[in-house]
Amino acid sequence: MSFRLRFGALTTARASDTTATIQFDAAGFNVFRDLLEQGSSHTVGFTDGQVAANGRTRWHFVSWSDGGAINHSITGTLAGGTLTANVVRDFLLKATVGGGGTVQADTAGVDLTAGVLIPENRTTTLTATATSAPLFCGWIGDTTAAGSSLVLGMRRPYTVAADFGSSPAITSAGTRPDGVMGAAYADTLRISGGGSTMAWAVTGGALPTGVTLDAATGRLSGFPRQAGNFSYQAQVASCGTLSRTFTLSVTAPTLATADVTAQLFGPTSPLTADQVRYLDFLGNNNGVFDIGDFLAWVKATGAPLSAAPLQTMQRQGGPR
Repeated sequence: MSFRLRFGALTTARASDTTATIQFDAAGFNVFRDLLEQGSSHTVGFTDGQVAANGRTRWHFVSWSDGGAINHSITGTLAGGTLTANVVRDFLLKATVGGGGTVQADTAGVDLTAGVLIPENRTTTLTATATSAPLFCGWIGDTTAAGSSLVLGMRRPYTVAADFGSSPAITSAGTRPDGVMGAAYADTLRISGGGSTMAWAVTGGALPTGVTLDAATGRLSGFPRQAGNFSYQAQVASCGTLSRTFTLSVTAPTLATADVTAQLFGPTSPLTADQVRYLDFLGNNNGVFDIGDFLAWVKATGAPLSAAPLQTMQRQGGPR
């Protein structure tokens, strides 16, 4: 039995942008790296004009670092080394219209809807013009610039849309539906007009703990964790920005002492899931209804305790 050991440095072959593919011995690699036999013969190559799988980048061959042709032979060496295919890139520019206007590029004959590949670092200007819609609202997609004239340095791909619309108006009344502590809360703030997107935010006051506002839809949802009267200011941005103050009330459910004690000690479970959640929110908020929650409810409501639940708590090791 014999062993053959090889010592040497790795040979690396790659493009200057390693997201492009080179060929080494007819196989494709983003980066080829291996130990080559001294004097072995190999081929390297590059497919000019190759396009990324997502269609957003195209590469053009410029030169190999060893001065060879786009496809040429090399001789392996144990000294190793790096062979680089120098490439330049084109980036995709695609622009669509959200309705009610047009978009034009500063280069004539460009089909922005289908998309056009533009050489890297070539400055390109898009101009949005409102036609049937009253207002240009801004750009959406790979940029959120507000001006109707958009200057792109093309150092990356861009897919954008020109958004057109009208000034928004909040149509939701200031007094919102009431909620119940522990029960699911749902409400939606609405506008008329605006553009194709909107962004809501609470800019003043506070929502009940456990209730959140979805920025993209204006929907409020969650499980209120506290009772009381709440006032909050919500702002919406959609082809303009405006805000309104809203109010809502959250009440605590009224529970019978007999039902609460039966839920805790048995033998029945008369409370709903929302009512059990309310009791847990009042207490230690650990996801289950326990003696700590029961005592918190007694303290918060002043509910009378009969002898039976006190005796049960004593048997289970609760407070005496």
